[in-house]
Amino acid sequence: MSKKLTKSKTAPAHKNAYSESSVINLQESVISRVNPDKTVSIVNIELDDICYSLNGIAAEIWSSIDGKKSIKKIKDKILKIHQPPLDLFEEDFAKLITKLNKEKLIIFF
Repeated sequence: MSKKLTKSKTAPAHKNAYSESSVINLQESVISRVNPDKTVSIVNIELDDICYSLNGIAAEIWSSIDGKKSIKKIKDKILKIHQPPLDLFEEDFAKLITKLNKEKLIIFF
């Protein structure tokens, strides 16, 4: 089964469980792979058999998660490369990180 982490217009707003200085890492049970088309496939082998898929900037954000970079450093990197509208980027970034956390794919410290 494949599940895409996509933007939903009906998704409720979530309060952030992190700050700009929080560092993100993958859960130990997560396996991910960058595919030839630059999408990222993600599985948490302890929780379920669902394969998540990210593309575009979301895939770049995922690839930046290394257990060393803070939220701010990841955001700054993406903003420097793509220069998206700041308010839209902030909203989409928060939704993505919240969803990844809810699906138990990442942890904050």
